[in-house]
Amino acid sequence: MIRGVLYLLAAGVAWMGEGFAFSRFLMFVPWQTVAMVVVYAVLFGVACWQFSRLARRHPASDGTLPFWRYVSLAPQLTLVAGSFLSLPILIALLAIGKLF
Repeated sequence: MIRGVLYLLAAGVAWMGEGFAFSRFLMFVPWQTVAMVVVYAVLFGVACWQFSRLARRHPASDGTLPFWRYVSLAPQLTLVAGSFLSLPILIALLAIGKLF
């Protein structure tokens, strides 16, 4: 379980790094970067909350996949799904920045 949490944190750091790279490539001004950090933090918080909720509710043996398989999927889903989910948000921040 500890390894899964550490992997999830590493995925969050990599995901945040990806966001900062995009913010530099898109030439965000400071308020856009702050908004991006807030969005990424909220989305990562949701991922961690879902992970902890799954960890608490998963019975020891219910005939489905072992729990460690779910734990190993958490970092992958965070990074891949988060990247695709945040891309439209970054584009929206870019568009809002161009308006102001």
